[in-house]
Amino acid sequence: YNSLNQSWTWINAHRWYLFTRQRPRASALSSISDLVPGDILQVDFDRDGSIDHSTIVTKKDSSGTVYLTYHTNNTKDKSFWDFYSAYKNANYYAWRLSSNYN
Repeated sequence: YNSLNQSWTWINAHRWYLFTRQRPRASALSSISDLVPGDILQVDFDRDGSIDHSTIVTKKDSSGTVYLTYHTNNTKDKSFWDFYSAYKNANYYAWRLSSNYN
């Protein structure tokens, strides 16, 4: 990854969202509680219909708490509830990547 070989879907969360919605490579989940490690959680902070941030689910504990990892400040394993407490009014989009696709 560098400025010469990055894709728009890598550096722009909304473009990843559009790409994913239009291709059979992931499915939308109906609930945050359905997330498991390897899934993607995207956030629209200001609810304007444009996705602002993507996170990866890297852990889920025995009580069902989901933990997120993302590049902002090199954050690793932040609980969804800690993340949510800072962004209660955001829209959240949960994705399960397909294990195979055409």
